[in-house]
Amino acid sequence: MNGPKIIHPCSRKAVSVFFAACSIIVTSYAISLDGLHSMNSVFSKNIVGGCEEFARENDKNLAIAVVDSGGHLLAFSRMDSVPPGVGKIALWKATSAALYGMPTKTFQNLAEEDQFMFHLPNAAPVGGGEPVLLADGQVSGGVGVSGASAELDAECARAGLAHALANK
Repeated sequence: MNGPKIIHPCSRKAVSVFFAACSIIVTSYAISLDGLHSMNSVFSKNIVGGCEEFARENDKNLAIAVVDSGGHLLAFSRMDSVPPGVGKIALWKATSAALYGMPTKTFQNLAEEDQFMFHLPNAAPVGGGEPVLLADGQVSGGVGVSGASAELDAECARAGLAHALANK
């Protein structure tokens, strides 16, 4: 039978929005890990240390997660008085940034335009997750921070990356 194809009206728009988002050049930290092709535990712990330092300077207690490119946990911190669920959100943000190679703020912006974004697996539509890219552009991992505003969470993740880069 050569009948008409039934396509959900949001399908084409949602797919085009997603691919447009993937093609956006995002601001991320390009790092060179001295010939390594993936994140390592020392670099991951330095990211967490930088995030904790940023949190203390801003009088915040936050949860911080660092994952590899597959979303597997490498380093984690849940500062004093941070509820356990907030730690899960930090891991979700880190995983999202690593798996999709873009800041979770991008998903937040897209979700405000199209509910399709809520159906992507592991996509965190809230700021606070930042990808870690190698110098060649490949995704090496992600950093997720939770416990403050989405903007401050993202700023903390970037500060942790900058700290780790300065101390590698």
